[in-house]
Amino acid sequence: MEKGFLEGFKIKPKGLIILKKDVAFKCPTPPVTTKVSAEGRSNYSTLPPNAASGYGMTGLMAMVKWNSACYGEIRPGYIFLFPGIYNPNPPTYQGAVHLNCSTHQPLNGNGGTLHGEMCDILGRPTYDFIGFSCKYPFDSPGNMGYHSWTCNPYWFNGSYDIPTDCDGVGWKSIIYNALRDWLPNN
Repeated sequence: MEKGFLEGFKIKPKGLIILKKDVAFKCPTPPVTTKVSAEGRSNYSTLPPNAASGYGMTGLMAMVKWNSACYGEIRPGYIFLFPGIYNPNPPTYQGAVHLNCSTHQPLNGNGGTLHGEMCDILGRPTYDFIGFSCKYPFDSPGNMGYHSWTCNPYWFNGSYDIPTDCDGVGWKSIIYNALRDWLPNN
């Protein structure tokens, strides 16, 4: 059954072990800078002709530092975008999309959660990222989703939702502003 793109990220995956809330929890340190990968910007440019079919962008923001054969040094704040849809029989996607320096088919949830599928392609564990999503155009009201059962509980004390304010840090604003700065405004 097809789910609305942003709503699909709110559904708890089967078999998920929920992290217990810790009273000593401290919000993560915000990134010094943010950047949307070149592949992410290119992938987003393919979204307009596909949005009416239910496709959106699955987003991951790195929260740790590592070296990648594809991207070089990844630092916290580096954002990956890749198309996805919650439909087991997705319509054909118009355009070529890339992640981790390779061409891939858009995500559809048949291999698990969209964030989990994306982490698998990147070869990284889900706890290396904050997960979010957006529809086209991202800067229209209601087109951003800040939910991920797959990634966010590690960073936000068991919550799948990115908080608006976490110890004075506006995480939703950090993500939105990065997209605003790096993607074409509509």
